[in-house]
Amino acid sequence: MSQARLTTDIITVTPEMAAGFLQKMIHNRPVSEKSVKEYANDMLTGNWGLTGQGIIFDDRGRLLDGQHRMRAVIAAKIPVKFMAVRGISPDMFSRLDVGNKRTSADVISCKHNVTVAGALKYVYREECGFSWWNNNVRLKPYMSVECFGRHSGIVESACAIQKCKSGGMMTPSTLAYCHYRAAMDGRPDVLEQFFSRFASGADLSKDSPILALRNYLAYAGDRATVKDFNMIAAFIIAWYKIIDGSRCLILRLPIEMPTWRTEIKDVNS
Repeated sequence: MSQARLTTDIITVTPEMAAGFLQKMIHNRPVSEKSVKEYANDMLTGNWGLTGQGIIFDDRGRLLDGQHRMRAVIAAKIPVKFMAVRGISPDMFSRLDVGNKRTSADVISCKHNVTVAGALKYVYREECGFSWWNNNVRLKPYMSVECFGRHSGIVESACAIQKCKSGGMMTPSTLAYCHYRAAMDGRPDVLEQFFSRFASGADLSKDSPILALRNYLAYAGDRATVKDFNMIAAFIIAWYKIIDGSRCLILRLPIEMPTWRTEIKDVNS
């Protein structure tokens, strides 16, 4: 298979140019409006930059790869710089974007990076002013690096909960998040005792909120419809019952999701 000579250069794409590129695009996949909105927001907030990944044109000047980025330029209504690769054979379209995407865990260099990356998404939602359960807030890899810089102490929480993983009661990331947020309430002795008894199940009275939490999670673990959100909510309820010195035999979730009493903060500041 012959291949035309490839060329690369940096171009500034205006909304008008982007519209023209889209008109000549021959392979249109379904548009993700969510991705377009996220890209446009990055462009407007200065979080978009040259990464070496270019928009791709075939040997007849037709756009092969870059549909969402071009739509984002139009939505942002500003000119944006891109690296442009020209001269690709149209036959190569099926081989584009077949590699694994880099995840948040891939870009965070720390112990238990997968657990930390999963926990950070809940922290980030709160930082943005949303509730921790709002899954409409997406944490991109570069955002994970920035968020981790503000909350590097979450690694300690990821290490602290490792002994709790064996029971499989909660995912490591949700448990690390709960440990990190509970620690912000400033009760280190209570926190250590809570997790010790939570992990072992020992020395728990029948009306202990920790036992009620363990029983709830054991029940939830047998049902695929019970989400991580419910497990975090159950943890928060049990945690504050321990803080308040109250008891319960059965842990029930309220209609509204519970919240932490201490606001999220940059613990490195």
